[in-house]
Amino acid sequence: MGKRRIRKPPLKQICERYKKLYGGPLYDVLEGMGLPNQVLSHQIMPLLPHMKVAGPAYTVKGERQHPKQTPFTKINLLEGLKRHYVCVYAAGDDESGHWGELTSNNAARIGAQGIVVDGGARDSSMHIRIPNWNTFCRYTSPIEAGPRASIVAQNEPILVRGTLTEFVEVRPKDFVFGDLDGVIVVPQEIVMEVLEKAEDVVAKELKGRALIWEGKSMEEIGRALGVG
Repeated sequence: MGKRRIRKPPLKQICERYKKLYGGPLYDVLEGMGLPNQVLSHQIMPLLPHMKVAGPAYTVKGERQHPKQTPFTKINLLEGLKRHYVCVYAAGDDESGHWGELTSNNAARIGAQGIVVDGGARDSSMHIRIPNWNTFCRYTSPIEAGPRASIVAQNEPILVRGTLTEFVEVRPKDFVFGDLDGVIVVPQEIVMEVLEKAEDVVAKELKGRALIWEGKSMEEIGRALGVG
């Protein structure tokens, strides 16, 4: 008989399990698997500390253009966006507010979780009012991106600026995790393996936390649990 195939949990459940994690253990697992360069630029941060995303990537690529340049072909920015997904936008420009709150409202209506933009967010005070929405960006700006940058591709592999490497490749459906420590990209082929390993680390750290308050030393905890 052939090897029994293990059914993958529903996407909603996978997202919920990832959202119980935090960045440190997730990074440690990836580094232990030989993938240390999966962290986006440390300048890409949430607008509010509690914001968190965990879901498949919906990718968008932008390019800078001169105001007098003939505009690029207009693209429907959110065409193909699905429920539970995270928009990842490589803006290609560091002057404008590339992602506004009306776009976020539209994406939230579809059921997406949030935006990770390697560039600027606009209308920040309005983003934070959208229920169940999370905005990560490099900076905020009131400047309209329309005449200065254009969308040139969507749902294609993109390059987003990284922390340990100049760029991190993000492919459609790669898994994006973001919290107050930054944004991590998990290759889609190993989403479940990474999740299960990270859950194991988090469980051990929970036990280690309790042992600290019982007066155990970090050395004792490290020997007992392999964390610390």
